[in-house]
Amino acid sequence: MWIEDVRDFSVETEADGEVIRKEIDKDFFFDGPMALGVFLFADKDKKTGAFTEKKVMIIKFRKHLGGYKVESKVVLGGLENASRVVEKIREWLLDNEK
Repeated sequence: MWIEDVRDFSVETEADGEVIRKEIDKDFFFDGPMALGVFLFADKDKKTGAFTEKKVMIIKFRKHLGGYKVESKVVLGGLENASRVVEKIREWLLDNEK
């Protein structure tokens, strides 16, 4: 699937007219022909119908022929896992400043 403007991409998903993955927020970072999308979302629990703990998904897009295509994606699970990833990156950045 090619996307003309990557900012229009959404991880929100519906099934039978019902939202089963709710997108809460998103942001994009661009570097030449690549774009990185960071999405905050929650999935609907099939048993309770309530939305689960918030999760983070990172999607790498590749630009080609005027559009973008999903190249890879990773879900960081809950916000605790996402926070651990952020802390590790922050640690690397601080070490780089030394």
